[in-house]
Amino acid sequence: MRQALSRLADLTPRERDVLQGLLAGRINKTSAHDRAISRRTVEVYRTKLMATTSVRSMPEQPPRPISVARYARSSNAIHA
Repeated sequence: MRQALSRLADLTPRERDVLQGLLAGRINKTSAHDRAISRRTVEVYRTKLMATTSVRSMPEQPPRPISVARYARSSNAIHA
């Protein structure tokens, strides 16, 4: 546990920012747009984050229920 916390403490502010976007379920393209950086830059940060935190895989797409909920909100089918 201490190692994991230490690794997270060593992240740069931009890495933490990108990580928050990924944890929120944003895809690379959306995360890049939100931060005014390129999608490729997010991909590079994502790769660095995986190496830094020793995570083996991080799905690109958010879980299906999140995608469906976002679509429903964007089409005004539900109100958030």
